[in-house]
Amino acid sequence: MANCRLVAKARLRHVFGSGGRLGPTHYLRPNCHLFSRHLEAKIRAKADLENARTAVATARTLKNAAELMKDDDSIRFFQYLETITKIAAKGKHTFLVGDFPALPKG
Repeated sequence: MANCRLVAKARLRHVFGSGGRLGPTHYLRPNCHLFSRHLEAKIRAKADLENARTAVATARTLKNAAELMKDDDSIRFFQYLETITKIAAKGKHTFLVGDFPALPKG
């Protein structure tokens, strides 16, 4: 209860300045409980906001990296190799790597 009074006095000093005269301030236990719940909710909201900002920054960074890599030939080659590896793992296939020779017409 004394801790709640100290917090209330600090809040009043913040609002009215150090020279404010309001007399003794006594908070009942239900009000103290409500104040502590409000303070917890405020701290939790700030933490959630920081987590959301971090998630947005991460998503933006990944998007920018994807934009840089989409036209890179070496990345495209690695994607091609990965696709061939996935197809080859599923069954018996024959792959021709390189230039395909012209088929004879006839």
